[in-house]
Amino acid sequence: MTEKNPPGPDFWVHALARRIDLFENLRSGELGDRLNRLADSVARAMARDRKVLLFGNGGSAAAAQHAAGEWMGRFLTERNPLPAIALTTDSSILTAVGNDYGFDRIFERQVEALARPGDVAIGISTAGASENVIRGLRAAGKRRAHAAALLGGTGGRAKRVADTALIVPSAEIPLVQEAHGFLLHVLCEEVDRRLKAPRGGRTRRKTPPVGASAGKKRGARG
Repeated sequence: MTEKNPPGPDFWVHALARRIDLFENLRSGELGDRLNRLADSVARAMARDRKVLLFGNGGSAAAAQHAAGEWMGRFLTERNPLPAIALTTDSSILTAVGNDYGFDRIFERQVEALARPGDVAIGISTAGASENVIRGLRAAGKRRAHAAALLGGTGGRAKRVADTALIVPSAEIPLVQEAHGFLLHVLCEEVDRRLKAPRGGRTRRKTPPVGASAGKKRGARG
């Protein structure tokens, strides 16, 4: 990878070149196959009314919340909401568990409560060294959920407890975060595509718009 941005008016060109280098490295590695496996696991879980749990710290917490919002709301096209929960948003749970059990257990405790066999847990860590993310992934495995991780650097200890590890090979945290955002967007898009595709002649059940059934009943009575 090229040097960090030198001073001068072309700083942004050098910044762009560093990112192009990183993404070229991603394309030439095994990341595509692992992303494909994760997309399959998430789509399979959601098609079977299972859910995705996401967690991380700082910018990774924001990434977890972003992805959960894309699935719960919508990504590119209109569809039913998909079950995804970010374990980083409830300040009462985070502070209670952190106070009573320690910060290292804030995700583990929630995964133990919420994860079921067939679910998917996605832990996000830019270096793969966050103890609370590692413990959350380990708890997912014990609950027979698929433990996936988005990591940076060499993957750290987190890659050893993940069923699927997507590793961005960079020590620059901002670049790893940007790549994680890209991977999550691609994952959302691909999961949407797979859930729309027919599976054995069946498609995911569609829920009528809110008020549609009530409107029909009112019409019947009138």
